[in-house]
Amino acid sequence: MKKFLMAGAAGVALLVSGVAIAHNQGGHGGKKMDLDGNGEVTRTEATTAAMGRFDRMDTDKNGTISATERQAMKGKRGGMRGMAPMDAPAE
Repeated sequence: MKKFLMAGAAGVALLVSGVAIAHNQGGHGGKKMDLDGNGEVTRTEATTAAMGRFDRMDTDKNGTISATERQAMKGKRGGMRGMAPMDAPAE
């Protein structure tokens, strides 16, 4: 359960930082998360996007993201730049 919560928190943090980067660089990442198109991303919209990403990564739909599933996603998206591996020991 602790790993699941940590993974969820990491996902939300990644998405929130992604919104800031997309906004500052004029990228389209924020537009995908801005579900109502009002130019702002709410916590609900960010959480919805995070859950969608988790669901896409959890390919066997067992409620966890295995090392194999993470590696598969890393290969597709070029990795999660700037983040420690999810199975790295906590500091």
